[in-house]
Amino acid sequence: MQPELIDIVDQAGNPLGFSRPRDEVHKTGLWHKTVHIWVLNSKQQLLLQKRAATKESFPGLWDISAAGHISAGDTSVSAACRELLEEIGVCATQQELIYVCTIRGIYEDPSRPFIDHELSDVFLVRKEIPIDKKTMLSEEVDDIQYFGIDELKRKLAQTPHLFVPHHEAYKRLFAYITSR
Repeated sequence: MQPELIDIVDQAGNPLGFSRPRDEVHKTGLWHKTVHIWVLNSKQQLLLQKRAATKESFPGLWDISAAGHISAGDTSVSAACRELLEEIGVCATQQELIYVCTIRGIYEDPSRPFIDHELSDVFLVRKEIPIDKKTMLSEEVDDIQYFGIDELKRKLAQTPHLFVPHHEAYKRLFAYITSR
């Protein structure tokens, strides 16, 4: 099986004209692009996934509805649709994706060679998704659950160790949702 290739960008997100395998990108800290997709239902609840215990980073923590790398030559919109389907079995059209912002993320794991420098395009999908864990769970996801906005804010303040630390993304997403 061929390794996943990822286009390399500069810190501003400008393509540098070459791609590298995903493991090399994370070992050397090359800047690259990812997508974060949040599903919001009509009750103003966000769908979160609990990352599988086997995940490379942040195993067992609550995370964005779906997220992933943008493969070489791909767009953030098509990557977002693919990741929603792959991770939680949700089919969304490109027209359903609402661009919210782009977030700069830097994470280093001192216990191993893992340096993540990424620019994440954040999308919101307003959609009614009944939770059927039998069809939505994958090898990347251990659980899924809806959280009301106020409930999620409380949990992030009281038990931040249970969530992937997307501080800036949470702040910008909550501001976007409450302004609409």
